[in-house]
Amino acid sequence: GISTQLDHEEVLRILAVAKAGNSSYINQFESWATRIKDGMSVAESNFKFLSVLSEPCTKLNTLPLNGIAEKLPHLIDLVRMIWMHSPFYNTQQRITALFQKLSNAIISRCCECIALDEVFEGDVDDSVRVVSDAIACCAAWKEAYSTRKAVHEQCSTSPWEVSHSSFFAPVDAFIQRC
Repeated sequence: GISTQLDHEEVLRILAVAKAGNSSYINQFESWATRIKDGMSVAESNFKFLSVLSEPCTKLNTLPLNGIAEKLPHLIDLVRMIWMHSPFYNTQQRITALFQKLSNAIISRCCECIALDEVFEGDVDDSVRVVSDAIACCAAWKEAYSTRKAVHEQCSTSPWEVSHSSFFAPVDAFIQRC
């Protein structure tokens, strides 16, 4: 990548020549090189922390609706771990965005499982069961979040500063539409 290229022997030699010649571009180049390297460090750290969500979120997209609830506490714990330990991905905005993405993933999975053609063809019993499972899944998401938040607040000195209304509003709207 570009970060490696900046440390390449030929680039360093050109920089040495430019410095020896008192080039007016050296300060700007070094400033940009530092920004690039810092950005790479941030990206690598974020990738490391966010990658823990890859497998559980992939599984979430394949589970039946009645199997999602038991996986939600673990997902919330992973987001909390990122929030508490990531040096760069630990802001309220970024963690709230992760929870928004989880809410959207849960809603999407619920929508995938609801077969509208079956609803309109009159398969009432199965359709009612799936819609009930979708509502229960969303309720389980909200309950798991509330439970994990309460445990965090009891066991941690760091306040839980996540705006849950922004990511539960779509969940509540979905439940209403069901």
